[in-house]
Amino acid sequence: MSCGCSRLVPPADHHNTTGQVDPADHGYGPIEISLPGYPSEIDSRVIGTSKAPSMEVPYNSDVNSGHPLGLSYLQSTVGNGERSSSATAYLDPILGRKNLHVLISNTVTRLIPVKSTRNGLSLREVEFAPNATAKRSTVTARKEVILSAGAINSPQLLMLSGIGDHDALASIGIEPLIHLPDVGQHLSDHPYVSSYWTVSSNMTLDNIWRDPTIFDADMTQWLTNHTGQFTATPGNTIAYCRIPDDDIAQKNLSDPTPGPDSPHFEMLFAVRCSFPHTAAGGPHLTLD
Repeated sequence: MSCGCSRLVPPADHHNTTGQVDPADHGYGPIEISLPGYPSEIDSRVIGTSKAPSMEVPYNSDVNSGHPLGLSYLQSTVGNGERSSSATAYLDPILGRKNLHVLISNTVTRLIPVKSTRNGLSLREVEFAPNATAKRSTVTARKEVILSAGAINSPQLLMLSGIGDHDALASIGIEPLIHLPDVGQHLSDHPYVSSYWTVSSNMTLDNIWRDPTIFDADMTQWLTNHTGQFTATPGNTIAYCRIPDDDIAQKNLSDPTPGPDSPHFEMLFAVRCSFPHTAAGGPHLTLD
């Protein structure tokens, strides 16, 4: 299974990635995907455990195969040692187009129906303003509006536009247009727990945040050739795991995942302290 929006590129250090990734599971799109560009000495040990006969979490050469369960090298949206994103891949190359207008420092407040069609309402008018007290302005699309405001703001905009639970909208003075009671519902938490240990190795990323001299040297290296510690992502190896189906059945629990190939939790192995401020002591190994 390949993703058409992204493509696999060499890691920042250009090390041999044979066996660490499956190129057949990647596409030819503009978003760049790469393996860790600053390997740590623990990487081979973590991966080695997945190949032990008694290990319950087997090695997975590529999580993009459609079967993500297992322990793998972490893939990140990084190309040439720097972040790759929808902005760098899609927006930057076309910023010079005469028919592209990017409006900044404004907030969309709602969508307004232009007219009704045989398929329902046509919400092609967008209302926006620079702040809460400013006069509202509108623009109207000829064909369609793509709403892409994130997991929180997309349903919020739909509800502000009158799309959601009829009674809930009416109770706060919003005219209901389309009764879709699931809009704004079913948001679930993603718990995050970090456990960290002090280790004997000095090959961790802790000192870069403690020592300004090390920080400056590594930053200079990255600015010069996009290599070194500043190409590193939070960790180099990751495991996607499931609770055994028998355990779920015995405890009479419902499975929250889409299916048997979907993980219940992930584990990220990192050679640094993952708290907001690097803890004293160390060096550290963190399991997120």
